[in-house]
Amino acid sequence: MRGRVITMASQFGFVGCPGHYTYSVCKGGIVNMTRQLAVDFGPRGVLINCISPGKVSHWPACGGRCGPRLLHLAHTLFALRSPDEVAGTALYLGSDLCSYVSGAIIPVDGGWLAF
Repeated sequence: MRGRVITMASQFGFVGCPGHYTYSVCKGGIVNMTRQLAVDFGPRGVLINCISPGKVSHWPACGGRCGPRLLHLAHTLFALRSPDEVAGTALYLGSDLCSYVSGAIIPVDGGWLAF
């Protein structure tokens, strides 16, 4: 067997967002599921990785419920990118250039998680 699996989490798989308990818990589960699947299916030649986007333009930021101060901070400190940034990461993970990466959680967030 051989193949690629790319899961989608979120920056909130690593940190909490006030009022979004279920969302954060589910995204954290996707992060750990990705690692476990990579361990279980790696010996069969399946590469499994996760993209963890941050705030992306054209996507609602916390549905407007995170409050204007948090949204202002996100807009001020971290570049909001287009969905193409996320798509480019997926293309890389699915390409032949990425043949030895598995179990990785790749944040596409302009450094937000590093802050």
